[in-house]
Amino acid sequence: MLLYAENHNQSISGRRSFAEVLFGEIDEHSENYKESLLRGSSLHKMIRLITLTIGGRAYMNFMGNEFGHPKSVEFPTSSNDFSFSLANRQWDLLEKDGIHRDLFTFDKDMMKLDEKERVLSRVFPIFHHVNDSSMVISYVRGPLLFIFNFHPTESYDSYA
Repeated sequence: MLLYAENHNQSISGRRSFAEVLFGEIDEHSENYKESLLRGSSLHKMIRLITLTIGGRAYMNFMGNEFGHPKSVEFPTSSNDFSFSLANRQWDLLEKDGIHRDLFTFDKDMMKLDEKERVLSRVFPIFHHVNDSSMVISYVRGPLLFIFNFHPTESYDSYA
C-alpha cells in the first residue's frame, strides 16, 4: 500500500497545491496572517507525518510538497497561451529562513525517523483511539506511539 498527501493532479492545470489549500490566501498585511500560516504549517506537517506513519511500505511525496510550494503548476497549453510562467517550482523559497525552509527540514526529519526506526517496514499500526469530536487520533507502530490533536482550538493537558 502507498499513501500520499498530495498527487500531481491536485496541483497542476489550474488546481491548487496542498499548501495553497491549507494556508489559504496568504496576505502578509492581513490581521490573521501569522495565525493562518502557523495553523496551515502545523496541519501540513501533521498530515504528512500521519501519512508516513499509518501507510504501508512506501511514502510518496509530490515535488514541492516537501517545502509547501505555495502555487499550482500549470504546463504550457492553449488555455494559457503556451506560457511557461507557472511551469516551475519556486526552489528559491528554501534560501531564506521561514515557513518553507521549516517544512523542508521537517520532511528531512521524517525521512531520518524512518531510517532510524524503520517505520515503513514495520507491521501496520495498532489504533488505540480515534475520537471525531475531540479530533484526537492515537496509535502505535512498532515501538513508537503517535498522538495527533487535529482540533483547531482545543488542546489537552491530560487526555484520557
